[in-house]
Amino acid sequence: MHEGFIIYCMDLDPSQFCLPPTIRFACSLCAACCHQWPVPLSHSDADRIAAHLGRSRSDLGFAGLHHDQSTRFSLTLPRDASGACRFLGPDKSCTLHDAYVDDLPVKPAMCAVFPYGFLHCPDGIFVSVSFASTAVIQNTGSLLSEVPVDRLEMIYRQYQALDTQAAKRSKEYFAAESMELVSGLALPFAEFRQLNNLLLDDFVKNAACSSKIDAVQLIAGFMQRLWRLDRLSNAKYGLAKWPGCAFEPQQLDNLLLSGLADRYMPNTGFGVDFDPYGLKLVRGVQDALTTNDYVGREYRGSSYTASHEDFQSGSKIDDLLLRYCLVKIYGRIYCGIGFGELSMMAGLGHLLCLVVLLKNSGLSYEDVSQSLRLMDAILTNTLYDRDCRSMLEIFFLDPDRPARLKYSNAR
Repeated sequence: MHEGFIIYCMDLDPSQFCLPPTIRFACSLCAACCHQWPVPLSHSDADRIAAHLGRSRSDLGFAGLHHDQSTRFSLTLPRDASGACRFLGPDKSCTLHDAYVDDLPVKPAMCAVFPYGFLHCPDGIFVSVSFASTAVIQNTGSLLSEVPVDRLEMIYRQYQALDTQAAKRSKEYFAAESMELVSGLALPFAEFRQLNNLLLDDFVKNAACSSKIDAVQLIAGFMQRLWRLDRLSNAKYGLAKWPGCAFEPQQLDNLLLSGLADRYMPNTGFGVDFDPYGLKLVRGVQDALTTNDYVGREYRGSSYTASHEDFQSGSKIDDLLLRYCLVKIYGRIYCGIGFGELSMMAGLGHLLCLVVLLKNSGLSYEDVSQSLRLMDAILTNTLYDRDCRSMLEIFFLDPDRPARLKYSNAR
């Protein structure tokens, strides 16, 4: 089974970084991440910036975070009317980048860590990168395996400073054997690792083929195999089982995809009406199911429906989405402690719908790239509570949806 790249660092626990194969990153200095995204700050970040500039913190216009987002941070960097960070210079370069106060970098820790993410697992520290980064979207720079271990360790320690409880939460999560195959059905970590590696093998082998299968086919095909497992084959799941539901299966798919489009690809741009708990998605689908009121929605003139025939195959868009899914699956950030504590099958169902959403948008490669940047930024800031998570388990656990989306995608 494919394990990606492993870099050992013996003073860490676990003692190895696990990095996804074929993924590259080197900052392009484009400053795109310095526009639009609300960069969270700790009070110590703000104090260092104020000390460097010789001004009081209150004079610098640091915005407070909404209480729902304040589990790690309480402030954000100030932005101008265009959405750009106010600490960009005339040439759009960061004026804090090389500055120090008391031998500490002035640059906020979140900026220093971006686009890296780290997940503590029993078998290693799994590294991922955010597709909110232009360089990650373009897959430019050195392979992640070529990053010097001392630099990777430094970024990791900055990440630890941002969230001092991350390692503890992960250890407690895995120690309690909290992973699930579907809601209510426990999934031992060893089995999750085996299944996840099987899916990774599909992606890695596919990358070596001259004629590639797209991400929708790979994920949907894998989910179809899992739904045939004995412990799942006789159970009832999915929105079709909702009491009194009068919708056709494809209507349910379109309802869910439309809700996801509203959540992850808003017309108004990032930061406007941001919904960190996904409550609008849940309530919108719930209301439609309860009232049996099906209303089709459109985004940029394209209807998000599983029967849409304008998929773009064998394109740069396919390559981008294959890399996106590889990072999510290798980094284990689509389910469990890596994403909202969703079950493995619900996490895969969610990821499948996101990929269909982007492929089925009818957008150009440039617009898909921008939509993916926005989507990944929102995903990173998502904090599902227990009630919302329970509803998402119902929404995304549909044994027949992978076949519907796989078939539609192949047309």
